Amino acid sequence: QWTNETMVELFRCNRPLDLVGKLVQEFFLSEEDYRRTEEIITARLCKGRSYGADLKLTRFDGTVFDAHLKVAPFESKEKGEMFVATISDVSWRKEAERTLAKEKERLAVTLSSIGDGVISTDRNGAIGLVNKTAEELTGWEEGKAVGKSLDEVFYVINEGTGEPYGDLVKKVLQERAIVNLPAGTLLISKDKQRRPIEGSLSPIYVNQSEILGSVIVFRDLSERRRLEEELMRMQKLEAIGVMAGGIAHDFNNLLMGIVGYITLARMNIEQRDETLRCLEAAEKACMRAKELAQKLVVFSKGGEPVRETVSMAKLLKDSISLCTSGSNVKAEFSLPEDLWQVHVDEGQIAQVIHNIVQNALESMGEGGAIFVKGENVQIPPGESIPIDPGPYVKITIQDHGPGIPSEHMAKIFDPFYTTKEMGRGLGLSICHSIVKKHGGHIQVHSRPGCGTEVSLYLPALEAGETRPADESFSASSFGIRVLLMDDEEIVRETTRQMLVHFGCDVDCAAEGGEAIDLYKKAKEWGRPYDVVILDLTVPGGMGGKETAVELLKVDPEVKMIVSSGYANDPVMSQFRQYGFKAAIAKPYNMDELIEVMRDLTSGDSV
Repeated sequence: QWTNETMVELFRCNRPLDLVGKLVQEFFLSEEDYRRTEEIITARLCKGRSYGADLKLTRFDGTVFDAHLKVAPFESKEKGEMFVATISDVSWRKEAERTLAKEKERLAVTLSSIGDGVISTDRNGAIGLVNKTAEELTGWEEGKAVGKSLDEVFYVINEGTGEPYGDLVKKVLQERAIVNLPAGTLLISKDKQRRPIEGSLSPIYVNQSEILGSVIVFRDLSERRRLEEELMRMQKLEAIGVMAGGIAHDFNNLLMGIVGYITLARMNIEQRDETLRCLEAAEKACMRAKELAQKLVVFSKGGEPVRETVSMAKLLKDSISLCTSGSNVKAEFSLPEDLWQVHVDEGQIAQVIHNIVQNALESMGEGGAIFVKGENVQIPPGESIPIDPGPYVKITIQDHGPGIPSEHMAKIFDPFYTTKEMGRGLGLSICHSIVKKHGGHIQVHSRPGCGTEVSLYLPALEAGETRPADESFSASSFGIRVLLMDDEEIVRETTRQMLVHFGCDVDCAAEGGEAIDLYKKAKEWGRPYDVVILDLTVPGGMGGKETAVELLKVDPEVKMIVSSGYANDPVMSQFRQYGFKAAIAKPYNMDELIEVMRDLTSGDSV
């Protein structure tokens, strides 16, 4: 019946009269929209209540716009009950809402894709937003967390004291600055899991002055802490390895003196004498002590494997079958036919397998089965396993014993740590050192009541790839003139007497410089040495490696034997590369020494 000029502009007609007399439904997009709106308006007006809603209307020129319709009843003295309708163009608001919706969607996608947990709150600490990572870490779904207090969902305590932190949002409001979570913060999830975290709380400002709330950004440190502990364990093992290598070297020198004098004493006793049997038993005990020292040498910084191409499948079957023979435990193998070969020290890896299986057998006193699985795996860059990218053979050995208690897991690779009454605590420590020296990695997963799973990663040769095996020594030509260099007087004396007993003419030197002078003089006098025995390590003097270089300059045909208490030193394991013809590890007895001498001098040396 009546309209104003604004309606003319809104509907793009020429004058108000163009609208007067028009039916309202003409401006709706469809008859259905009109009927639905009419029913709602009528119901509201009958109750004397006004109605407002957003809807789409059409103009005279056929264009569509977003409008807000508001209808209110009123009394007219002349015409009775009537209603007035106001229409506003809200296209700008709708566009803003659409833009805001897109921004919210983009924000939601961003928050759900980042690896950090994000939680936002209002000034009172009520949660308004929880991203996907925060849901996983706290155990709360966003729908159930929104509206709850931050302290209830994001429950953090001090790892050392177990005390919960105070009102973090209140602290942010008071300081009006970023608040970092203290070091040693633990997040307790809804299902009571404990996770070490780091993060911070920041105020959310409106107009750069008023604080609307706070946002918490935090991340799980569990994996980083595991890697740090692994690194610390490796560094500790390296430090112990240096110490163990030194101890083993000195220990082997002492054993060398003991074994030497026992051997000499045996040679001067009648075969029927009871003392002879006592000396033989003492010599055997010394050689067992040598084996223990050899285990310590595995930790030595320079102990390198003597590598050859090995079928891992065959090595596993042979080693494990030998370990389980005669026991009440059987081994079940899952080894693919195309399992890659490995370039390893077969003896050392066999020892690793033996130690792992022996632990499994001891844990399964009532018998059962251990499962052995082999896989070809490619380790990509950035993997959490601390080894170089490339091809590896992964070996998994799983038992069904009682498992390892969590309080022992952090110490299983520590040397001399054991829970066995008669154990030495070197089994897994040796495994760790050997595997590391091969460029591999060892992992142990265990839970009480669920058994233990040990995984080995060894660098592999992919199908078709081969590497030459280390050459073994073969030489000849027995001689009688021997030059012996060793810094330990007890070693020089016992070795000299053993050689003299077999008719050798022996000269001794305490360090490399003296040995070089003796060799030059003997060569000048026409009485050259047939064999030179050099101690590898001489503290404060020239050792065997350096002496060998100088002797080769004097005589390229010199026949040298390297000797050391560091049995796993690379010079010992790859002696040919350093100019030596043979190697002998201390302590050695008469038989071992003469065997090396005979092999070296029984023909044309190579």
